Amino acid sequence: MPISREEVILGYRLVLGRWPESEEVIAAHAAAHDSAEAFGESLLSCEEGQRRTQHVMHPQVMRRLGLGPADIEDLRAASGLSWPPPRPGFVSDFTGIYTRLSLVGLPPGHDGRHCPLPIPSDFHAEAVEWLALLRALGASRERFVMAELGAGWGPWTAAAHALARRHGVAERRFYAVEAEARNLARLRTHLADNAIPEEEVVVLDAVLTPEPGEVLWTERPETAGPDYGNRARRPGEPDYRGFEAFEGAAARPGLPFAEFLAREPQWDFVHMDVQGWEERLCRAALPVLEERVRFLLLATHSKALDAACFEMFHAAGWHMLANLGPVVGHAPGAPSVEALTICDGTQFWRNPRLVG
Repeated sequence: MPISREEVILGYRLVLGRWPESEEVIAAHAAAHDSAEAFGESLLSCEEGQRRTQHVMHPQVMRRLGLGPADIEDLRAASGLSWPPPRPGFVSDFTGIYTRLSLVGLPPGHDGRHCPLPIPSDFHAEAVEWLALLRALGASRERFVMAELGAGWGPWTAAAHALARRHGVAERRFYAVEAEARNLARLRTHLADNAIPEEEVVVLDAVLTPEPGEVLWTERPETAGPDYGNRARRPGEPDYRGFEAFEGAAARPGLPFAEFLAREPQWDFVHMDVQGWEERLCRAALPVLEERVRFLLLATHSKALDAACFEMFHAAGWHMLANLGPVVGHAPGAPSVEALTICDGTQFWRNPRLVG
């Protein structure tokens, strides 16, 4: 039985990273192959497929991307071959999640498209972040509890829900913590777009802090687009990016990180991207992290932060599973080293006290 048009397109996207040249090419491949597996093997063996695989699998390139030899196959295996149908105004990914173009600033040319596997990245994350989620899920059994801190529009909450459901995890509980009002609205829209039950996600409007006390939080003007780089400030502290203070800066009570972690006896995965407060939060809550968190992923927003987090968790005996350093440029007179970061780094840690 010939394979479907959708399977031909998916094969091209997964293996070659592009769309088929024409409907005629799609029809020819569909007629020539009786299974998706056979079609995938033919793409991998063709000259273009070999060139692409050899480039991605080059050992030096793999090390730079924070990938091991089996990681690409794990991503391919996780994708399956059942992508959702195209949806106007959205892109979809290998987890089956739809994302509105407006949430992430993608141009109309992406309308209705399926994203390729994130090798080396997709429109919002690098492969190592996706693999971290897969590793944490793979180490869980009937229960999966996760927190996305600095959730933005909730991409990891939605993706984790889709993958946990696909893995047959019976008990699922997710926390999405975000402080910006419009991002919270985007997050709820994203969850609704993907039919994720409200009772399975605890959405918290909160600013995580190392200890109790007030911080300043500034909402951007209504005319501004999505801001996924905002963070709390101590009174008198300037914006780390050098932005001028916007109207409406207000004092808010902080939610101590250790107090937040005490909500669950065990966390299978904590994804933390809080724009430079990662080391302060984790150092203040390290005993609770050691007691309750199995896997932890940190975004690092400067070389200084990357080094501080690395030193802290190494000294505490955690096991590093992946480390992709931040990419920086330089501009004399920049307001902070974080303002020089072009691409955030990623650290993925396993807690050996809880995971063998």
